[in-house]
Amino acid sequence: MKRIFIFCLSLIATSTAIFSQVEIPNTGPLRIVGPGEISIDANNGDVIEATYFMKNWSDDTIIIDQIVPECICVTPEEPTKTILPNSIDSILLYLNTKHVPPGPYFKRTFVDYGPHTFELILKGKTKVIRPIYKKGQKPIIYTPENRPVKNIQNPNETH
Repeated sequence: MKRIFIFCLSLIATSTAIFSQVEIPNTGPLRIVGPGEISIDANNGDVIEATYFMKNWSDDTIIIDQIVPECICVTPEEPTKTILPNSIDSILLYLNTKHVPPGPYFKRTFVDYGPHTFELILKGKTKVIRPIYKKGQKPIIYTPENRPVKNIQNPNETH
């Protein structure tokens, strides 16, 4: 009975962690024009540039405090710090997929201004480009023509 109780307790604990994804609604005066979630599939090693447009719907000038990506692989390019009333500005996000593992990815970036916060989402899949040589095959080694290449089996002999 004790094992069943522990199993149920651990199941509840893991399921709440899985389903507790926080989504921050975009309810402030600075709102995204167009999609706040962009899906892009890329090859591993590509740099993805995503542009999000936002509009200040208030009569006040809004100052962006900070743009915080959830992952170090995302680099934001901040717009001008102040966004005038009824004007449109953009935020550029650069995702370097070099260190993103192959498969689906989900990257969030938070934009803080005053008491409000909204999120920008980049998602998609990365795939590995097929390597040049197959496993078990000898790699091609480039050497300049004027440099002598040593024979691996007989190191004293060059060609």
